[in-house]
Amino acid sequence: MSGMKTLALTLAIAAALTAPAVAQDLAQAPRSKSSAAAEKPCANQPMPAPSDVVAFAIDGDTLAVMGTKEGGGGPHIRLWGIQAPELRDKGAYGATGIETVAGMKSRAAMEDLLVMTGYKVHIEPTKWDLYCRVVARVTSEKAGELGLALIQQGMAYGFYLDDAIAGRPEVSVAYGLAEASARKQRLGLWHAWLGETK
Repeated sequence: MSGMKTLALTLAIAAALTAPAVAQDLAQAPRSKSSAAAEKPCANQPMPAPSDVVAFAIDGDTLAVMGTKEGGGGPHIRLWGIQAPELRDKGAYGATGIETVAGMKSRAAMEDLLVMTGYKVHIEPTKWDLYCRVVARVTSEKAGELGLALIQQGMAYGFYLDDAIAGRPEVSVAYGLAEASARKQRLGLWHAWLGETK
């Protein structure tokens, strides 16, 4: 009887030790294209061509656009290379849905840049994101590259800079250097992001 208990205990330990490895293998297994498309309905849509549009700030890193070739609004534009604070508190624990101070400041900075451009910008799409927004570099003659300008003001920070634009690694470098400079000078939101009091 003790031999059976020992064997059962050995088998239970072996199963417990191999279960995480099996789960990890399943998690890393490649998914079929059809399941990926089901998760991201825009995956099979063609990428919009670079174009000039009229844009309005949704928040510090997302724009609503008008003036596409089709004559109306297009998908929302997520600025490439930056992360800005959420406009509304959406945290899983204690979310209120109320606008946050940091989110409002970041959105206001984006809106100020758009006012400078007359709300006219040029978009260069790079990919679709998980939420079917077009990720794009957004530029204008008067304000330059909007994402970079927000980083320079300390109203956003570099995000997925390793997802470099093909043939343009200097763009990622410029964003990284701009963030380092803004952080060092504690511009914009950096005091709050670093947990400092002024």
